[in-house]
Amino acid sequence: MEKIVKKTEFKQIIESMPNALIVSNESGKIIMANKKMEDLFGYTKDELYKSTVDLLIPKRYSKQHPEHIKSFVSKPSHRSMGENRDLFGLKKNGDEFPLEIGLNPITINNNNNILVIAAIVDITKRKAQELKIQSALNLLKFNNDELKEFTYITSHDLQEPLRTISSFTKLINDEHKDELSEDLNTYINFISESSDRLSNLITNLLDYTRLGKEKKITLVDCNVLIKEILADLSVSISESKSKISVVEPLPTITGCKGGLRILFQNLLSNAMKFSKKDTPPQIKIFFKEDSEKWTFSVQDNGIGMKKKDLKKIFGLFTRLHNRESYEGTGIGLAYCMKVVKKHNGNIWVDSELGEGSTFYFTISKTLI
Repeated sequence: MEKIVKKTEFKQIIESMPNALIVSNESGKIIMANKKMEDLFGYTKDELYKSTVDLLIPKRYSKQHPEHIKSFVSKPSHRSMGENRDLFGLKKNGDEFPLEIGLNPITINNNNNILVIAAIVDITKRKAQELKIQSALNLLKFNNDELKEFTYITSHDLQEPLRTISSFTKLINDEHKDELSEDLNTYINFISESSDRLSNLITNLLDYTRLGKEKKITLVDCNVLIKEILADLSVSISESKSKISVVEPLPTITGCKGGLRILFQNLLSNAMKFSKKDTPPQIKIFFKEDSEKWTFSVQDNGIGMKKKDLKKIFGLFTRLHNRESYEGTGIGLAYCMKVVKKHNGNIWVDSELGEGSTFYFTISKTLI
């Protein structure tokens, strides 16, 4: 009587499971199944009980399947199948579908006889979604590669006519300067300056498209990095009478050195560029850390920004000032954003018009 009760309870448990379940013996004969199993494969329970699990698998698996059963019975343990390779089930109507199977052994009668509970999940929708996502990723990669190639070719080809314009403008200016009217000299200067600006813009655009191709992640001593950057900027620092100070010794972090150099250099250059008239730039570099990231800040006493402009300044070609007031291409902060994203971080700014700015950015401690 106790065995009957236990068997009945076991059947109720199998029937109540959210997935399709079958129970088979050591030879693969099906001895129990739930309603979801009938719905999934299209067989009645009577049909299933008269057969083995071979009924439910495509013929191409038939030769290997007995060996898989033998291997499982010899070393019974919980196993997941189909996570790292494609498995398929075979329905009564001949349709195949992708699935995942969880196998759980049960020892019965205290004599080491093994029953196997197989929980089966139809992953057709998930596979379709994965294919859709992969297709979208492939298309995105293709479009990005095309865009990069287009940008490079277009920018590279634009440099040639620009060089021609610059060369002939310089030639006219050198050979006929004294013969030209004041207006013509002014026009030639405008052409020359515009050509130089466009050439710089194209060069910066090319650099931007290449940014992020650096794959090498190394330990970067930020103190050494800042020292090198300050040496590179020494002329600008001297001309602007800037005072740049590191509040405390900076950490050694993991990252792409080239990208981090661009990041710090752009922020320091901007802090010097956007300074108040007759007020030498005062720039301070801070940092703090937590378990997940480094947070750096570059603080200045410059002209500051309106609150409404704080988010849009990181966009490509974004400028808040006319070229006559502040020279630039509008790519520098887009550089910074791209570098930070490559380091799994964020960048933002806190500023008020006339009160200076503080740029913050984070660098993840766990780069893959």
